[in-house]
Amino acid sequence: MADLLRETGREVVEFAYNHAEPSNEDCPLRVRIGRETYRRRDRTPNSIGTLFGPIERQRGVYECLELGEQCVWPLELRSGVVAGRARAY
Repeated sequence: MADLLRETGREVVEFAYNHAEPSNEDCPLRVRIGRETYRRRDRTPNSIGTLFGPIERQRGVYECLELGEQCVWPLELRSGVVAGRARAY
């Protein structure tokens, strides 16, 4: 029963993470954060560790137009994903 509950929880969390962000067509092509401008790129897969086990997430990414700057993953920043792990509150 515990395994079934854990798997169901994992599937629910995975669904929620993958549907919390708008589709690429509904996201702006470019965004400005501080002084930097970023352009939208294709979604990239990412594995995130949760209390229910790892989930596979397709995440939106913005690439900085300035060389040497890191990419930004808006939903992961807002949802507290750090180093491939979802924060537990």
